[in-house]
Amino acid sequence: MIRTIIFDLSEVLIAGLLGAEKTLSPRPSLPPETILAALGGNLLDKIYRGEITEKQYLARILVREKRST
Repeated sequence: MIRTIIFDLSEVLIAGLLGAEKTLSPRPSLPPETILAALGGNLLDKIYRGEITEKQYLARILVREKRST
């Protein structure tokens, strides 16, 4: 059973994450909303609206997940 999804954004455009939750949700049998929240949820909205930068997005994800750079 898949318990954790690890995503490495170093070579990925964050803009490409939108919609990924629909593709990923069948694998761990989680609803797309749960996957989207794990990928940043409202932080993705903020980056798409130009309210935060990619660097800010990544920093907030690291803080949220209690990881350091």
